[in-house]
Amino acid sequence: MRRIRSSSGFSLVELLTVIAIIAILAGIIFPVMTAVKKKSKTTQCMTNLHNISMALKMFKQDNRRFPSSLAGYVQTDGAVVIPFERTRGDALYPEYVTAVKGFHCPLSPTTDTSATASLAGYNYYAYDSYDVYTPGVGTGGTPLTANVEDLRYTLTWADDATSLPLPPYPPGTPSTPDLDKYDYKRQLKFRSPSDDTVVTWCSYHEGGDSRAKIPVLFLDGHCDTLSADTVAVCRWRVQPNR
Repeated sequence: MRRIRSSSGFSLVELLTVIAIIAILAGIIFPVMTAVKKKSKTTQCMTNLHNISMALKMFKQDNRRFPSSLAGYVQTDGAVVIPFERTRGDALYPEYVTAVKGFHCPLSPTTDTSATASLAGYNYYAYDSYDVYTPGVGTGGTPLTANVEDLRYTLTWADDATSLPLPPYPPGTPSTPDLDKYDYKRQLKFRSPSDDTVVTWCSYHEGGDSRAKIPVLFLDGHCDTLSADTVAVCRWRVQPNR
């Protein structure tokens, strides 16, 4: 007597159904994972900014002034650029912020610690995300030329002709003598600027979207996420969220 063997397997319809389900799940999961990864990098950047704020307070206590730059300017050995991690400057690194990663936004395209960016006669490390914004990929061989509008940290802005005129914050607010006087005092060149003075901000989070939110560090140590287009216009005149 011949036995009939039953063969088990997937039909074409079942296979197509499984593939369709996997495609749907992938379409859901990948965007979520991308958003989570970006959120993680934003959190790391804001942690960096918070640590920089604490370092600024210690620097001010020790030196009775704020540093002229956060990470320090480029140092060279003859014509050779000394990598950022090997510098010993008079800014926050390495005494107050001990790791160069503390100055680097994870979204910055520059990972070369020898890359430089020049602005208004000063040379910065392009790896440093919080003194000057360098959206291009910096390498040690060819220095980037930062646009004057890419300055992020400065002791003074109101007397700088390259930064004026800045409209009041929020955009559309009429300028008044009292407001101008108030904003003028919000500069790090003074001995005791107000807590809502802007220290720096990080534009690597906008990703080409002017409506994106970017972290702005204020002197009291907290960060607010403000719209990129607003910060681009008002810059050091932006104020904390009320």
